[in-house]
Parts: sequence; structure tokens; C-alpha cells
Amino acid sequence: MLVPGGTLVFIEHVAAHDNPARRRWQERLEPAWKRVFGNCHLARDSEAAIARAGFAFERLERASMQKASPVVRPTIRGIARARG
Repeated sequence: MLVPGGTLVFIEHVAAHDNPARRRWQERLEPAWKRVFGNCHLARDSEAAIARAGFAFERLERASMQKASPVVRPTIRGIARARG
């Protein structure tokens, strides 16, 4: 929980929007992945979820975790501030 104007610093692996084949694999694997990895979502649109939760982005970067498994490589990293 953040106070109005509080800062959220985040790094999230996200759905592969720029790679349709990888995205399909994320969607296929997600049901089992969630059970094995504590409800972790491979194909979640975290950027949209953060915005829906009432945050405004101050900084947002898309990057690849090069040494990670291909299904978790796409990430977003940044800073968002709670509106209010």
C-alpha cells in the first residue's frame, strides 16, 4: 500500500507483445506455470495492470533478461507514482 503520491519501483516479466510465437508459448504454459510458481503469470500485461491500479508512469523501459528462459525474457522496468 502506498500513500497518495507514493513511488512504486518495479521490474516484471511480461507477455511477449513483440513476439507472437513466444506469446503463444507463454499462454500455453501459463496454467501449469501458475501452479508450480505460486500463481506467477507468464502472459500478464503488467503495464496495463499498474495503470489500472491508479499509477502514472514516470519511467518505463522494456528490456530482455538475456540469460533467462525465453518465456520469461520480456520485462518492463520502471517507476510509477500513485495518483491522488
